[in-house]
Amino acid sequence: MSYVITTCTANGSQRTYAGTGSPDAALAALPEDEPMSITVLVSP
Repeated sequence: MSYVITTCTANGSQRTYAGTGSPDAALAALPEDEPMSITVLVSP
């Protein structure tokens, strides 16, 4: 399983995080001040 997480902040900056396994740990590790919106794509 792999995942791609895209975050977008209030000022319009976007960041992408990709990895393998479950996205849960990556989501928990996102900076508190960062995401205004989060998109998570998971592929088996």
